[in-house]
Amino acid sequence: LEKRVGYVALSGFSQFSAGEVAGALMQLQNDGPLSSLILDLRGNPGGLLGSAVDVANLFVPKGTPIVSTKGRVVMPQVAGAPTVASKEFDQTYYAEYNPLVPRSTRIVVLVNGDTASAAEIVSGALQDHDRAVVVGEKTFGKGLVQQIQRLSQPGTQIKLTIAKYYTPSGRCIQSKTYKEAGSGRYGTVEEKMSEEQRKAFRTDGGRLVRSAGGIEPDLVIKSKPKGMLERDLLEKNAFFQWASEWEKFHALEGEQMSKAGNIAMVTDEMYDGFVRFVKDNFPLAIGPFDPALDRLKEALQELGYSEANP
Repeated sequence: LEKRVGYVALSGFSQFSAGEVAGALMQLQNDGPLSSLILDLRGNPGGLLGSAVDVANLFVPKGTPIVSTKGRVVMPQVAGAPTVASKEFDQTYYAEYNPLVPRSTRIVVLVNGDTASAAEIVSGALQDHDRAVVVGEKTFGKGLVQQIQRLSQPGTQIKLTIAKYYTPSGRCIQSKTYKEAGSGRYGTVEEKMSEEQRKAFRTDGGRLVRSAGGIEPDLVIKSKPKGMLERDLLEKNAFFQWASEWEKFHALEGEQMSKAGNIAMVTDEMYDGFVRFVKDNFPLAIGPFDPALDRLKEALQELGYSEANP
């Protein structure tokens, strides 16, 4: 972007995510430190805990706490003996390396209601250490650490919640709690955390943040509602696929546009190419008025207006 402002979007947290983000950051900083960086975690559902720690490590100093997990596993010692609580899942994760982005670079983290789990670990850590300003909408609020256990029957498994995770200030951002169903029913029921259950914490710089209910942005900006056609194309991953196709044949042009500061410009040629790409690859993509038009065509045909009259 213009004026030494970098932009990195991350859609998930796999074992390769930290390396991919690091590569993008090094490329952006080829000509020197950035003045500002935008880390886009909107729509990021999370992923691996270790990957979140590694990504956060790119922005905070070595030795900085990033996230803690606290669990309570009750284990019987011997038959008939009292149970004890295990501390096996109590652990604090720290930054192990020096940051790739210097302190002089200002950081903005973009989030929304679909930002969850590992993505909340990163945004929460950067917010708690006053390393970034979080902008957007309140995040999903998934603060549970889960483990998959295989069952004896082939192809079956169960997901167990073994711990909760906590941001560096000590807050757990889990937005829901669970209790026994009762009334003769099996299982649990889900309850949203009440305002009374939300505790106050402070960032390194003394700013007020609260537990439960997800990560609350420092600056709230509501997303514009998506139309039917945009939602349809997003679900089909059409925008990403088109960008990948365009980049294959316009890599040099893209570099020239970037140097000229026009990377965000969409030309008529690009738009026309995208329309052709959608028509060729996603023929069932629908616009907001397509269903109504189809019904109108059917009605006209039934009335005998399938052909134009002179």
